[in-house]
Amino acid sequence: MPVLELTTVNIGAPDPGALARFYERLLGWQIRAEEPDWVVLKNPNAGATLSFPPAAGTST
Repeated sequence: MPVLELTTVNIGAPDPGALARFYERLLGWQIRAEEPDWVVLKNPNAGATLSFPPAAGTST
């Protein structure tokens, strides 16, 4: 039977950087990658990462 593994959770935001920094402080995770409109937080326990792209209908 195939196994499903969750690797990334995407959370769209009007300001991806600000929301990622909020979760960075809240969870104690580190930013793994940051671009002007996309940020990825790394889970230190090797679980799923959090990814923050622009929300649908928003532009940076």
